[in-house]
Amino acid sequence: MKEGLGIGIFPEFVVDESIDNGEVLQVLPEWRVNSRYQGEIIMQFPQSKFTPARRRAFIDFMVESMSRGSSHLQSE
Repeated sequence: MKEGLGIGIFPEFVVDESIDNGEVLQVLPEWRVNSRYQGEIIMQFPQSKFTPARRRAFIDFMVESMSRGSSHLQSE
């Protein structure tokens, strides 16, 4: 999100400080997510032959955490 690397949807409490100090720009202020998110969650990392253990642990944690109640999330 920072440094022009994309657009995302975040709870206000997560990005308020970054918006206030100019690190993040709110681009669609009229848009609101009023229900449970039903889209995809995508994690993108630099390509490499070796996946560091910390990255693998994070991926596994996210898949486990986010898959509760969802049967179609898969790890790489």
